[in-house]
Amino acid sequence: MKLMGFLVVLGVGISIVPSFADIRTEARLNEEPDYRKKMEAEAPALIDKANARLQELVEQEKALGPMDDEKQQNIFVEKVVALRERADQLVLQRRYKVARMDYATAASYAHRIKSFQKDREADCLVDKAFCSYQLHRFDDALADLQNAQRARASIADDFEFLANLARVQVATEHFDESIATSQRIRSRLKELVQQSAIPGLKLGEDAYTFEKANSYIIESGALFLKGDAEAALAQWRASNQPDLLDSNPFDVQQAVLNAAIARNPTDVEARLARARYFQKRAKERREAVANFAPAASRFNSGGLFNRIEIENLDVQPYTFDEAALFDFDKARQLRADAATLTGHFLAAKSFNTVAPKGRSVSLQSLWDEESKIQALGHQDATLMRAIGLQLGENALALPDTAPTKGDDLANAARYFSFALFASPQGADAVDNRAWVKKLMSARFQMTPAATPPTPPQTALDWKKWGNQALAQQNERVALAAYSDAIALDPNFADAYSNRGNVYFGMGHLEAALEASNKAIALDPKHRVAYHNRAMIWNALFDAQKASEDEGKAVEFAPDDATRALYLSVRARFLRDANQLPAASAEVKRALDLAPSQSNTEKRNLATIWAIRAEIELEMGDDQGALTSLQTAQKADDKNRRAGFLLALLMNLSPTPQTLNAESKKLVETLLPFSGGIERQTFAELTERLLKNSPTLKQNPNAPIQTRQILGLLQRYDEENGL
Repeated sequence: MKLMGFLVVLGVGISIVPSFADIRTEARLNEEPDYRKKMEAEAPALIDKANARLQELVEQEKALGPMDDEKQQNIFVEKVVALRERADQLVLQRRYKVARMDYATAASYAHRIKSFQKDREADCLVDKAFCSYQLHRFDDALADLQNAQRARASIADDFEFLANLARVQVATEHFDESIATSQRIRSRLKELVQQSAIPGLKLGEDAYTFEKANSYIIESGALFLKGDAEAALAQWRASNQPDLLDSNPFDVQQAVLNAAIARNPTDVEARLARARYFQKRAKERREAVANFAPAASRFNSGGLFNRIEIENLDVQPYTFDEAALFDFDKARQLRADAATLTGHFLAAKSFNTVAPKGRSVSLQSLWDEESKIQALGHQDATLMRAIGLQLGENALALPDTAPTKGDDLANAARYFSFALFASPQGADAVDNRAWVKKLMSARFQMTPAATPPTPPQTALDWKKWGNQALAQQNERVALAAYSDAIALDPNFADAYSNRGNVYFGMGHLEAALEASNKAIALDPKHRVAYHNRAMIWNALFDAQKASEDEGKAVEFAPDDATRALYLSVRARFLRDANQLPAASAEVKRALDLAPSQSNTEKRNLATIWAIRAEIELEMGDDQGALTSLQTAQKADDKNRRAGFLLALLMNLSPTPQTLNAESKKLVETLLPFSGGIERQTFAELTERLLKNSPTLKQNPNAPIQTRQILGLLQRYDEENGL
């Protein structure tokens, strides 16, 4: 694609992608594959060179004396150069997150330069805006460009800046501003032509064909997304590009949907309507690719003016999935109910199956959203079934070797279970139960059959064999073994309890509850069955029933250590039921009983102290919470639950600020002991505390600190493939 190579059109915004050095170089990279390959091959060596130079500068900085201000300034300049060189290569490799951090660091050093070199701050911020845009952090991109203009007002006349600003304005739905910026590019061209008139050598506008053509294309996108397809087509053709003159990429049906949103950007139903339309187009696109060669699916063959990739103007496999995701995201920002959250969650799941590297929705945000959906919508059978259907189909399509397939199957079954508890005799109940069995069968197929080395003779033998299989995560063999135990002894409560535990882990909550009920009916003092049933009620968001059953587990616990653990679990359930005084009393009982001799006992004790701190925070006892967390740290300095909360409390102030050195060090010390599930747990916990703790709720710094801690966790997890 000539000249237009950097155009990108979003479902709700058109934009141009800046270059890895400048726009013209980016166009060359896109138009000349051999040139791109050559540059990409050179990138690792250039990154190593920049790394070495930065290390040299660090050593030089350490040797500076208190009066070496001029040398310090020179080091700042050199750091800016080295950081930008490294970031440019990272952009070439499409490693936008890391590049964005380098540009931000370079901008901070440039800000500290006293000489004319300080102007480089604005350039760094424009580059940072490019990375923000690529990561779809559109508001951040706009803020970066605004900061660049504050750093150097004259940058507002720069074509690179104006082109970036126009595309970001469209992405943030400032369509009229984008049109004005696009027109400013063309008026600026005229000014330059007039200013450059030299006797005998007059510069014409054809020297700026690239910039002029793209300004028309950006403007056409803004007009289309306002709903005016006719005016958009006129500007599209005004670009005067041979590849584009005979094409009409403006979908009339989408234009109608665009207009509805442009008239009222806060209309949630209009957002949802366009999102569903994009999902329909996504399905059509996948079917077209399956039936025809990719070359037959050019953008101008069906009005696919939704997202155009910089490489070749072909609509990519993720095109409409991404557009749908964007609109669902806007809808949930306007109205965060179960329906909008579910739409976004499913769109994100779908997009992640086809998303290019670096643009998928993070697992952390999906976990957070899923928790909210379940809490808000678990009693909506239709909604839960819709989620189960998509997640189930996605999970079944995975190869058995996929590392997440087993968990994905169980998660899908859990949604069908929610639907069954919400409507046990509803129109879809039979099919929902069939789906649960289908998903369980698929999970069984992932695990091998096995026979015990010695044929079991008694029900107890079969139970032991089932326990051994379950310890090896072979639910298929475990469930069969427990069923064989029950066949030999229909009154064997342990076998029913254990079978319920297997069903629970596989997402079959209905069967899990039935098995636990049977175990308790056979043995009214079966503490494990009560604990298992409490976990089922908790999964079904019935904190009251969960706390009642956990109370029975406490009553029938065989020793103080077990009783202490059950008490701490019950304290959490009581807290979730908003019975804070009772929760506080239970956790105090747990601490009085909990032993603290072995390492395992110390780890358990630290967790109980952390739970106490959470309850104290919700009750407004900040000093008590701080003391509890410090005590937890003494019992187990690797306890993440306690450590992250302690870092948060240590760093609170009445005004927003970054993590102080002590808090950051504490979090970083705990990072090697954390994985994705711990990050999810901390996110859910802090979300609750930010709503319920009087101190955290009123402190504007608390959510900022929480995001920064989660950011450190996410970055660590991503770097370590967790």
